[in-house]
Amino acid sequence: MEFHLSVSTSDFGIPRMTDWVPSEALGRRVLCGTEYATVRYVGSVPPTAGIWLGVEWDDPQRGKHDGTYEGTQYFKCSHPRGGSFIRPNKANFGVDFLTAVKNRYGLNDEQDAQHGTENTLVFGKKTVEFVGMDSIAEQQSQLNQLVDISVCECAVSHAGQKEEISRTCASI
Repeated sequence: MEFHLSVSTSDFGIPRMTDWVPSEALGRRVLCGTEYATVRYVGSVPPTAGIWLGVEWDDPQRGKHDGTYEGTQYFKCSHPRGGSFIRPNKANFGVDFLTAVKNRYGLNDEQDAQHGTENTLVFGKKTVEFVGMDSIAEQQSQLNQLVDISVCECAVSHAGQKEEISRTCASI
C-alpha cells in the first residue's frame, strides 16, 4: 500500500512534516514534536476523512487508547493507553543512516554551495574567521577514510542498504 503525499526537506535533508507517508511506514520510528513513537497502523479511520497514522508512544502516558477507536481495533499496544492516531504531517519519518552521514559531513549540494560563506562568525561587533575549515571539510568528505563518526540528532530512523553503507563507510 503506497500513499501519495508531498515531501520537502530541511537544510539537513530531513523530511519536513508534510502529508508524506513512506510505503514502508509500518513499524517505522517517528518523532512527533519531542516524543518518539512506532507506527502501528496507516490508513483511514471512519468517519473521519484522510489518512491517519496509528502510533504506539514510547511514553505510554502520551497516548489515549490501545489502538481501538469507536469499537474497531486498528492496532494493538503493549500499554492500554499507549496509542494515538496522528496525521502524517505531524510525524517526522527521519532519514536512513547513510543520508544522515552524508548530510552531517557536508556531502550534499546545498552545503557545498554555501561552504565558502560559513568560515566567519560575528560576535557582537567582532568578526571571527575560522582558519583551516576548508581542509577539515575536505578530510571529512572522504567517508571511506573516516574512522569515527556521529549521527547524533540527525533523525536516523532506519539503516538503509547494508552493502552501500559498507562500501561508502568502510573504515568506521
